Amino acid sequence: MWTRKELKTESKKVLGRVYWKAVLTSALFVLIVGGGSCVRYVMDKDGPFMDELVATLPAFPALIAVLAKIMSLAALIGALAGILLVNPFYVGVCSFRIRAVRGEGNISDLGTGFDISYKRNVQTMLLMDIFIFLWSLLLVVPGIIKAYEYTM
Repeated sequence: MWTRKELKTESKKVLGRVYWKAVLTSALFVLIVGGGSCVRYVMDKDGPFMDELVATLPAFPALIAVLAKIMSLAALIGALAGILLVNPFYVGVCSFRIRAVRGEGNISDLGTGFDISYKRNVQTMLLMDIFIFLWSLLLVVPGIIKAYEYTM
């Protein structure tokens, strides 16, 4: 078993070798995964417009139904994007980290989740997401514990 000091020393050595690759890989992952938050920022930017729209909603019940359908469709598209795109990128980030420890890490490892084993990666990550969701139904804490456990 490794001690904390040995792990920390080895981590510093590995990070020293691949520091800029790790920074660039992490930045690309954050841009890919967090890209959708830009849309929300742009929509929230014009606060008074959104406030006026929400204030007029009770007068138009048909508009509420249309907006509910649009929001449901957006949630479905977001979930599918997470399952089919974000999870394989996460597999690529993990692959980069493993290969970096071995001294072989490269930025192109970010796409390894989309290789030949794409279907298996998507299935495995989907099962992990489902189990974390089910554990989170019990209480928030078991979901957090299982999410942390599954990352190991």
